[in-house]
Amino acid sequence: MSTALAVQAREEYQDLLDRGRWQSWQMAEVCQADATTFGAYAFSLIPQPLHIEWNDIWDAHARASLWAPPEHGKTFHGVLVRFIWELGNNPNLQLMHASATSVVPNQFIHVAARHIFQNARIHEVFPHLKIDKFGLEQAKNWAIWLKRPGRGAHTDKDPSWVALGMGNQIHGRRCDGVMLDDILSYKNTRTPGGRAEVKGNVSNSIMGRVPQEGWIRFLGYPFFRDDCAHWLADKPNWFHKSYDVTCGLDGEPGPPGLWPIVTPDPQTGKLYGWPWQRVLDKEEETLEIDWWRQWKCRTPSDEMSIFNLDMMVTALERGRGIELGQPVADGIVPASGIDPATGDGSDKTVIHTAYTLEGQHRTVDCRGGLWDDERLYREMRDVLRIYPAHGGFFLEDNAFAKNMVRTLNRPHTMHSYGWTNEDIRRCKVRGFTTTAKNKHDHKVGVRALALDFKNGRSVLPSQSNGKAWPAIRELVQGFIDYDPTKPKKHVSDYVMAYWMSNEMQRVLGQLDGGRDLRI
Repeated sequence: MSTALAVQAREEYQDLLDRGRWQSWQMAEVCQADATTFGAYAFSLIPQPLHIEWNDIWDAHARASLWAPPEHGKTFHGVLVRFIWELGNNPNLQLMHASATSVVPNQFIHVAARHIFQNARIHEVFPHLKIDKFGLEQAKNWAIWLKRPGRGAHTDKDPSWVALGMGNQIHGRRCDGVMLDDILSYKNTRTPGGRAEVKGNVSNSIMGRVPQEGWIRFLGYPFFRDDCAHWLADKPNWFHKSYDVTCGLDGEPGPPGLWPIVTPDPQTGKLYGWPWQRVLDKEEETLEIDWWRQWKCRTPSDEMSIFNLDMMVTALERGRGIELGQPVADGIVPASGIDPATGDGSDKTVIHTAYTLEGQHRTVDCRGGLWDDERLYREMRDVLRIYPAHGGFFLEDNAFAKNMVRTLNRPHTMHSYGWTNEDIRRCKVRGFTTTAKNKHDHKVGVRALALDFKNGRSVLPSQSNGKAWPAIRELVQGFIDYDPTKPKKHVSDYVMAYWMSNEMQRVLGQLDGGRDLRI
């Protein structure tokens, strides 16, 4: 996504640093060409891939909505550095920094004013960037007026940079760029009316002031499916990307994460960054709903979702302190669903094991990974040995299933996978033809599972603090992402295995008429 000019500027900047000597005009030239390079030089930043990507997105898209977790440098990079760079390149611009309240915008505009007054490196890069006035504008919002270039070097009546909260009044003719920085809060999103009011303020008071050639950027995280974050992300011609603190830039879960390298503030010595252990520690100390909303940037409870987070949290609370892979009481018949990998290299194979008893659907085991055949058969064998009364494996009736049946009928092959004759005898496999119709069926499809969650009949094992085990977290994420209005969208491997397990219980008679199956 990087422009050729930005890439060249970064390369030339690094070359100048490696040489250790440069003329001021050389450094000014590369910093004026690229915001990342400017931030590295003027603020002594160590460029991180996350922040480089943000600048590349803003270079390429006039309308952009980025959902990112807290404490990842959103305001520093997206407002302080980027605004000064934009105004340095064009002092005629009129920019606005809006947040849920005026507290953060006021803090940053004061920091920006000090830097423009005192930072020698900013003056080196942008010698014409000078503040003519700093104070309150007509609507009592803090603002910066720059000396405008051109005839007479005048000061415009409208500020170059204005800071405000979403409830503040706005005066002025136009705005060339707006950063909507964490404009959502618990207070302004807790009711449908509050969410509608935020969207109305953005639409009427802010977006209407930005000309077609101007830019509008959203930085924050979502609260509800009908909030302003979703409204902007769903707009045509808007670029949108959501970042998850537990994933890398490519969206793949697990370490190293978004910001793995800790960097110190050159002036205060404060450490910034999110090494993997800090991510894990933050998860432990954060409530489940807040973890998903703020740190994973995923929408929690709301009536528009088939599976909302409140449902998931209730199921996790019912399973608090239950470990995965624990044996069950005599007479209980667990059943497993298998969703095999498609073979594209990124798809996981998942085995989900559960049973239904006394009206509750209880998960007892969930495991998945990028497995080859040997690993899959080893995992199946382990499930059989944990649950001697295992009711069988349910999977899609395709070539893979037929091959599995053939393999299970070859004792010598299964022996090579570590199976005994008793394992082979107890293993039952049933095929099921999956179609878009039955997958999304209201009565027996994936979406029908929501009724169990809604009525509190589902139990998901969780740790003693109520946090989901890693495999269950994948399942929860898959349920929240499920969208029956998009039948061609890939349904999570974990959700599919859960559904297959549920269907195997139906075959065993555990679900029909609420009847439980006991030996």
